[in-house]
Amino acid sequence: TYQDLFDEGVFTGKGLYDVDAFSASVEGRVPENALLMCRKPEIAFYARRPMVALVAADAPGLLDFARKRHVTHLVLDRYAVWGIRPALRPLFDQGHVEPGLDLVHRASVAGREVLVFEVRQAP
Repeated sequence: TYQDLFDEGVFTGKGLYDVDAFSASVEGRVPENALLMCRKPEIAFYARRPMVALVAADAPGLLDFARKRHVTHLVLDRYAVWGIRPALRPLFDQGHVEPGLDLVHRASVAGREVLVFEVRQAP
């Protein structure tokens, strides 16, 4: 861990994290029985939730894939979306509404924006 120019602690590499602290950060935001879709397995591990890997698709395709696998929450970080999933960029726009996804948490982690969406199952 090091302190960057913006006075934020930044983790580098695959360092050790405080699993209890990370788990506490999702309490009340993500239910214990949630199935996450995210880019990195560490996110699900530290959240103590099972995961499905993030697929390459636009938002409607991603939502369809998530529903078929009974995913309850989608976790996206700006770095991944801008770098490897550009079709999902509109989800980061303030005020953008994607049918079937409800934004439940927006945060900045180590200078990177992270969004957590609840996936609504189709009626």
